[in-house]
Amino acid sequence: IPAEVFTETGLDIKASIYMHTFVIGLANGYIGYLPTLSAYKEGGYEVEVAMCAPDSEQRLMQGVRHLKAILFPESFRNAQEVK
Repeated sequence: IPAEVFTETGLDIKASIYMHTFVIGLANGYIGYLPTLSAYKEGGYEVEVAMCAPDSEQRLMQGVRHLKAILFPESFRNAQEVK
């Protein structure tokens, strides 16, 4: 991820795909901080200097779910059946 994601986002990614997933930030470029939506509501330094939109974390997580469906289609199918 070419951004510095918040800890909460990294943990959400790990929980969404596989607990032994490594989340690597500041890779393949640098777009600054990627605050959570709750951080945007609270404000602070990271939010003030962030170049990402407030919905960026949500869009990243959509990409994570899409990647999971590609990498682990069986687990995605099972999750769909549970719903």
